[in-house]
Amino acid sequence: MLNQKSSQNGIPKESKFRAKGMIASLIGTCKLNGIEPFDYLKTSLERIANNHPQSRIEELLPWATIPSTHDYSSCLTSRELSSPSECIATLIR
Repeated sequence: MLNQKSSQNGIPKESKFRAKGMIASLIGTCKLNGIEPFDYLKTSLERIANNHPQSRIEELLPWATIPSTHDYSSCLTSRELSSPSECIATLIR
C-alpha cells in the first residue's frame, strides 16, 4: 500500500502539490515584476552559492530584482552599490 505516497518516487503527494504551488507563485511574481523566471532563479541561486549575506536576503526577492528587459549586470556586480534600488538610481542619473 502506498499510503498517500506517489508511486513515482516516494514523495507524499501533498508535498508535491505544495512545491508546485510555490513554483507557480514564484513564476507569477517574476512575471508581474517583469522578470524572466529562469534568469531570476539562476541568478539568485548563483548569488546564494557565492555567499550572499543572509542579512541582505530581501535583495533576492523577485520584487526587489531589476527587470531583465535591460542589461544591468555591470551595476549588479558593483561592490559600491548596496541595493537594486540604488543601482537603478545610479543608472537613471
